[in-house]
Amino acid sequence: MNLRRTAHKLRCRLLRLLAGFGQTGPELLLLGDSLTAACYPVFLARLLHQAGMNFRLRIIARCGATSAELADMVEHQQGGKPSPKHGVAGAVILVGGNDLKRTPTSDPDEFNANMQRITALVRQRWPNAFVILCTLPTPGSHPALPKDAATLATDQLNPRIREVATSIGGVVCELENLYIHAEQLRPDGIHPSFPGDRLLAEEVFRAIARCRKNNPEERRS
Repeated sequence: MNLRRTAHKLRCRLLRLLAGFGQTGPELLLLGDSLTAACYPVFLARLLHQAGMNFRLRIIARCGATSAELADMVEHQQGGKPSPKHGVAGAVILVGGNDLKRTPTSDPDEFNANMQRITALVRQRWPNAFVILCTLPTPGSHPALPKDAATLATDQLNPRIREVATSIGGVVCELENLYIHAEQLRPDGIHPSFPGDRLLAEEVFRAIARCRKNNPEERRS
């Protein structure tokens, strides 16, 4: 990891600490890997605040996490300490990029099982929460990824993400083509710059807005 990437991660951690400061509404869970552990939650918090959506963000993410590892992380969550009045309003799940690195041993059906496990755990632990599943941005060239990573993402993993979302009545946040015409926002082919994180946050925000529009109870929170 170069110094620029290290500095970026440190800045993201500091900004995330500030993002949810002072919020008193229901919790919004952001689950994932390095994309969630970076700065998109900061830009999302700003968009939510501007729209009057008073969520407190809780990030359950780790750089390098696979779908199986995220499922373990969710399973071992103690539920945090959400407000007894507001609870947990929703969960946004963005994971799978590190599953691409497991090729040729990775199994799309195993990924599907992991996604089902994650969503089942969320439903069990927070039954009234809306669930948003994000498709993977089509990866660019990166030394840690196989040459067919883009095809694996679009033809194998993303269809399974959509299937799981449909099966649980969740919402799909389509990120597959997010950087197709904006690769400059993702210098290493995987991790976005700050403008790339802002673009990601805007798509997640739109998905959250759809959930609230379709749920009158949520709009009153």
